[in-house]
Amino acid sequence: MASPPDPHSPTTSPLGGLTAAQRQAVEHRGGPLRIVGGAGTGKTRTLVARFSALVGDGVAPESILVLTLTPGAADELRTQIEEAVGDRPFEELAVHTVPDVAARILDEEALVAGLDPFALPSSPADRLAMLLERMDELPLRHH
Repeated sequence: MASPPDPHSPTTSPLGGLTAAQRQAVEHRGGPLRIVGGAGTGKTRTLVARFSALVGDGVAPESILVLTLTPGAADELRTQIEEAVGDRPFEELAVHTVPDVAARILDEEALVAGLDPFALPSSPADRLAMLLERMDELPLRHH
């Protein structure tokens, strides 16, 4: 007689293979949650498991916002979440960097924010050029 499947095995549960702290993060249902850790600590795995658990609870995948630090991390996380969600239908996953979300909000809400809706964000080179053009106007004691 075969033994029953382990409810925390990686193949049967998003909680499979997680540490107690990671499991606590996945099971958190009190609203937004920030997950912080160094490289290789399991942040991505925890975020994918949390996303899967929320979708399993009936939350629409496109209503969950996941923020990462780099575009590469966002792409990798989006790919893993798409695999975890499987064949569940969704419109677009909101996995972005903080600057991307800020730019999107400003773009969508430009009029409300009192901005020109056709304005574009300046590049680092543009910002440096503007600073150098106005250096003499700055109330600095030393340049």
